Amino acid sequence: MIRTAIQLQTFRSLPETLPETISRVGTTALEGVELPALNGTPPADVADALEETDLDVVAAHVSLEELETEYETVLEAYETIDCSRLVVKRDGDGAFDSVDDVDATAQRLSTLASRLADDGFELLYHNGTAEFASLEGGSDGEFDVESGSELELEPEPEPETAYDAFVTATDEAVGFELDTGLATYAGVDPSVVLARHPGRIPVVHLTDAVAGGEATRRVELGAGELAVENCVETAREAGVEWLVYEHVRTSDPLDSLTHAATKLPMLSERSLSDSHPDPASTD
Repeated sequence: MIRTAIQLQTFRSLPETLPETISRVGTTALEGVELPALNGTPPADVADALEETDLDVVAAHVSLEELETEYETVLEAYETIDCSRLVVKRDGDGAFDSVDDVDATAQRLSTLASRLADDGFELLYHNGTAEFASLEGGSDGEFDVESGSELELEPEPEPETAYDAFVTATDEAVGFELDTGLATYAGVDPSVVLARHPGRIPVVHLTDAVAGGEATRRVELGAGELAVENCVETAREAGVEWLVYEHVRTSDPLDSLTHAATKLPMLSERSLSDSHPDPASTD
């Protein structure tokens, strides 16, 4: 069963501490939280809030540069929180412009993931939009699959974008956190991405967008172009463990929390019921 959580960056406009926000989420039907940067919050305070609410911590977003240069300090903080999944993003421009760039980035993360695995941690990579551009020196093909089409868990013979090449080039120790809204904004169907890489994407940022303008880069889940139910079903088929809601441009974080705490459990339960139909309803 896919579990449900919220990225606490959704609440960044609220004048409250990270532990206070965790306590707020603990009153809802959501099962977990994903941490943004701690920004000075004592790890022990976060750990106490998680214990008091009985919420699980899905992962924590950290700076790639900080993780590489202050490795022991970062691990000590997240050991205190009992958070073993660390998520990084693209570090600067040019990481996905060519085959050589992709290979270099993949090697960098594979090396780091191997070191983290030896210390009991898992490394995930969170995409932006640049990863979905056509890769120079690779295939010129573009995604052209209608949302809602039949699920296919076999990967394509050739990578279609820098993202596909990147997943292929990284060691299995590197996992991925797919941001569905940013993929949608880049003109890519997230369901296709999930189906191409089963077992490599344990966490999905269930976000929404409308391609074509900066103002619609982030919209409320269900208000954009994402085929939400199809995406969740594909995620289940592809072995995704967590659906993590996020809306960093919300004008009302509390309303977004209510939306997330209502919508995500329904999607998770629907996905589960679809995979186990009632025997009485079948011939």
